[in-house]
Amino acid sequence: MLPFMENIASFLSCNVKTYVIKPALTEVFSVSVQSIDKLESLVNYFNNYPLLGVKAKDFKCWEIVYNMIVSKYHLFFFWLFFL
Repeated sequence: MLPFMENIASFLSCNVKTYVIKPALTEVFSVSVQSIDKLESLVNYFNNYPLLGVKAKDFKCWEIVYNMIVSKYHLFFFWLFFL
């Protein structure tokens, strides 16, 4: 799985992190993006090649928040609740 995750990380211009889950000592790979600008290619990818099942629904909810952040609409809700 590491070569596959390294390809994803290269596509997103980020790094692969490795974790070991105990007690089974299962190796888990994680890719994290640190910049909102780098997420556009990921959003485009999942819109062209959709996920299946519950992950598709999770992605659509996440995409709504992503679009709010890109358009800065989330700042409106911050001020609405804290004024």
